[in-house]
Amino acid sequence: MTATEDPVRADWLGLLAQSPPDLLAELADPLLLDEPYTLLRGPETGLYMANARIDGHGNRFNLAEVPVSRCTVRSARGPAGVGYRLGRSPETVVRIARLDALLQVPGRAEEVHARILAPLREHRRAMLERETAATATSRVRFDTLTPEKL
Repeated sequence: MTATEDPVRADWLGLLAQSPPDLLAELADPLLLDEPYTLLRGPETGLYMANARIDGHGNRFNLAEVPVSRCTVRSARGPAGVGYRLGRSPETVVRIARLDALLQVPGRAEEVHARILAPLREHRRAMLERETAATATSRVRFDTLTPEKL
């Protein structure tokens, strides 16, 4: 089953791809230290054409080319893992692919969730709260006067 067919796997791959590389390394490296793997593809960086729509509607148009790094590994325990991330980050996509493979191993997934994914989710939640608080001070609210409000 591919990541796009498995919403749980797609969720953890998205979380790993959007995590700060230094925090991901800090959390993952001790766990991955004794986990052998084989590179199947990459790491490599290429360009992806980002599409957009005006106001989310209408025809798509090409917005820009963005660099994307990717990698595929096979864990010594069996499963293959993939890693994708915007930008040029070969070390990070190898780490993501290794974690993806480890998350597919029964008995190890719980440890990875507790030691890596839970702290990453908490970091992301805290970051979103800080951003929301920072932008709330400049929020503008518009009211329309209607005959009922007069």
